[in-house]
Amino acid sequence: MRIVHVVTRFARAGSERNLVHFMEWERDRGHDVSLIVGGQPDSALMPAWLRCRSARHLVREFSPGRDVRAVLELRRMLFEERPDVVHTHQSKAGIVGRAAARCTGALLVHTVHMASFGRAYGWRSALFLAAERLSARGTDLMVTVGKELQDTYLRAGVGRAGSYIIVRSPVGVERCRETRLLTSAERTALRRETGLAEKVPVLVTVGALEARKRHELLLRKLQPVIAGGHAVLLVAGDGPERQRLEQRCHELRIAAGVRFLGHVPNVEQVYALADVYVHAATAEGVPQVVIQALASGLPVVATQSEGLQEVEAAPVVVVGSDGADLLEAVEAMLASPPDPVSFDHLEPWTIRDVDRQIARLHAAITQRSHDVCRS
Repeated sequence: MRIVHVVTRFARAGSERNLVHFMEWERDRGHDVSLIVGGQPDSALMPAWLRCRSARHLVREFSPGRDVRAVLELRRMLFEERPDVVHTHQSKAGIVGRAAARCTGALLVHTVHMASFGRAYGWRSALFLAAERLSARGTDLMVTVGKELQDTYLRAGVGRAGSYIIVRSPVGVERCRETRLLTSAERTALRRETGLAEKVPVLVTVGALEARKRHELLLRKLQPVIAGGHAVLLVAGDGPERQRLEQRCHELRIAAGVRFLGHVPNVEQVYALADVYVHAATAEGVPQVVIQALASGLPVVATQSEGLQEVEAAPVVVVGSDGADLLEAVEAMLASPPDPVSFDHLEPWTIRDVDRQIARLHAAITQRSHDVCRS
């Protein structure tokens, strides 16, 4: 089949890594795969074999004028590509891309990587929910990266249960599994090499330094334990908020106890240094970093968001979205560390199992294509 994927942006983030694996799976099985992306993609993540086109009017921000132009631009591109399947990803490309693809005759598939509505979105929530409901009416198959996300969409009246399929993200749990096998002596040696005190607990958070990830909330809530020298916080990731966050550390008098590591390619090396993973993002699908942390054997403390209960029997403590009880939960974890979750519960995120899930989706695509031809 000729398959065109449409994505709002192509940066160094979880949904994009998921998409790369998806497209490589399709290419390896003989499909003609191409990508249309809003703006300029991150060339570091772009596979060399992939045919990619840029849609300059497809932007992440709500912009009615540009959104209409994006529909027309994408429609022209799709007529030129003549795809059998149009597969959209991320919120904006999902709405604009499906509107553009309706008259092409292609099968429409949309992957929800993260909810586009809810309390984190303010006044835009109702607008996006209405657009999601309308877009779902003409969508042949809806894909979500987790069960909780699927349930959220169905409760909100987006699509029908029979059109949904779960395809999880391959997040590197196989590499992270090696971390939980490190001995105490090996962990101590790693901390010594990194310049961390052997006896001081290490907290870690991973993610792009942008407002949605709420790193500033973590800094404020964890300030007492960091300022007192009772814990160190490692922040892996980069982004537009870095300078402001570093300044905030000075204002809170915790600069000596917070390390900004920038982008870390092998994030399992950071998990190997930690005692507890902390997370405060406002909106998620299934937080890939939480799955990685659990695979590494870490307990997790997180503020309320989507996808935190995907792993059965996992040591995840969820506190209110305002983070009021965050510090107390972290201190309790440090005082009495829980046993790691069994790796068997993380099997759905292994590459082998994710590939099975993609195969099930493609079987459904093939079946829908046959049904359309017969009708």
